[in-house]
Amino acid sequence: MYLDKKGCEVRYTEDANRLWEQRSAEYVAVVKQNPAAHLDQPEVAAYVAKLDSICAAAQAKVKNEIQTIPKQNQPAIVQARERVMREAMPELRAAPLPKAVYWPYEGRAFPLIEKFYAYPHNERPLESLGRQIQQIPGLNKCIVPV
Repeated sequence: MYLDKKGCEVRYTEDANRLWEQRSAEYVAVVKQNPAAHLDQPEVAAYVAKLDSICAAAQAKVKNEIQTIPKQNQPAIVQARERVMREAMPELRAAPLPKAVYWPYEGRAFPLIEKFYAYPHNERPLESLGRQIQQIPGLNKCIVPV
């Protein structure tokens, strides 16, 4: 596909269509990639362990902080959890990301975590959103129930 000489009409060619089909298939394969399939690679396994460690530390911090908040003060508990997890995001993103799993984490997992903790305080995030995050290696502890 390309523009004509005037730059206003799209023209399709067999080569352009073939290239479009090839690139579309490559894109779909990357987007649907399962990071667990790469856990046999040492750098991916180390990355997942680092994420797990960051999430475990954040989870422990949340549990520690909400112990001092009365159980009936649910908004304060939710705010503490959200704050701690927002503070953990830069650390998660700063971990050296192996190229083999770039898209599943940078393109999908981290935006899902940010979306999960950005819900208004009077609403609960969708359970399916939490389950999606928990299925991604290294991130199951990043979903902290309240």
